[in-house]
This record gives sequence, C-alpha cells and structure tokens, in this order.
Amino acid sequence: MLRQCQIKLLMGDWELKRRLCFYLILAMIALSLLGSSTISAKERTEKTSDFQIKDGVLVKYKGTDSEVTVPDGVTVIGRSAFKDNQTIISVILPDGVTRIEKRAFDGCNVFPTVVD
Repeated sequence: MLRQCQIKLLMGDWELKRRLCFYLILAMIALSLLGSSTISAKERTEKTSDFQIKDGVLVKYKGTDSEVTVPDGVTVIGRSAFKDNQTIISVILPDGVTRIEKRAFDGCNVFPTVVD
C-alpha cells in the first residue's frame, strides 16, 4: 500500500512537471512574439520620423536610407521632397499616392518607375 502511494505521488509529480514545462514554453513563445512586435513598432516610429508629412503631403524626406518606402497615408509627393538626396536608389510609393509634384526628385539618382 505504501508503495502504491509513492508511485501515485511520483506520477503526480511527473504530470505537474509536464504541465509546468508546457506553460513555460507557452510563456516563452508569447514573450518572443511580443518582443518582436515591440521592436518592429519602434523601428517603424524611427523610420516614420525620417518623413515630414503635412495633410497627406510628403514635404521632405530627411533620412539616409538607399531604399525608401513612403508611409501609408501619403497622397502627394511634394515639390523638392527628395531634392539633392544622393543616397536614394529606389523609392516605393503607397497605393494612395495620386500626384508627384514637379522637382520632387531634383538632384537625385533615382528615376521613378511604376511597378504593379
């Protein structure tokens, strides 16, 4: 009888350990997912600060990236927005852009192309 109690106790410990490991793994997965989205949000904030946008018009790009992705919500690329930026190789525009004003890319090495 004593031996049966010990076996049941040991089996109970195994079940407890198994559940504890399951919850620890689940917590690690959740933390890794939350951590990566926090970093992405921070990176997005830093990249958005490279753009001066007023009422949907990209007034000025102040960043140094060679490949630039204009944020969603921009509908017009303003006059001289990228003027004299020699580091830009490509610019990706959101679907909402309806107009590129004159001289938006003056002095740049980039030539806008439309890609579907």
